[in-house]
Amino acid sequence: DTAMSLNNIATTYVYLAQHEKALELHFRALKIREKVFSSDHPDIALSLNNLGDIYSRLGQYEKALSQHRLALEIRKKAFGLDHPYTAGSLNNLGNTYSNLGQYDKALELQRQVLTINEKVLGKDHTQTALSLNNLAQTYSDLAQYDKAVPLQLRALAIYEKVLGPDHPSTATNLSNLAATYVD
Repeated sequence: DTAMSLNNIATTYVYLAQHEKALELHFRALKIREKVFSSDHPDIALSLNNLGDIYSRLGQYEKALSQHRLALEIRKKAFGLDHPYTAGSLNNLGNTYSNLGQYDKALELQRQVLTINEKVLGKDHTQTALSLNNLAQTYSDLAQYDKAVPLQLRALAIYEKVLGPDHPSTATNLSNLAATYVD
């Protein structure tokens, strides 16, 4: 559909670091979806999530929070709390709080995401590893390295098991772990 095509083009602009162009396309996609779907349709949440991501990339965290909160409410109603899409919205909201330095809120949401991912996707899923890394990053931001390192080691074990030792996600996790050890 047209909205999905706009999202795909916007993704290309994100890779090119042309965030303003991506933002414009995501707004166009949202407007199309608002004409076609009810205000609580999951595709509306997708557009809101995309806008929130771009606002975060632009450092406009208050705008990002607004978009992510709206997306979360739609996804909770559409899918329930124990669903990967809802966990994704909780994750985005938590990361935005972390960017704002609101670590208590970030930790609460990131723990919730980890619980959902472990329950729904399993303890050895790459999304579970990602949620472990996000939680670890917030602990690192708080200089609580003793809490960050075990989470990163657990994530590394998942990546190595599922994706292999030479996968880019494994390498990223190794870099994050090394940075934590340096800190």
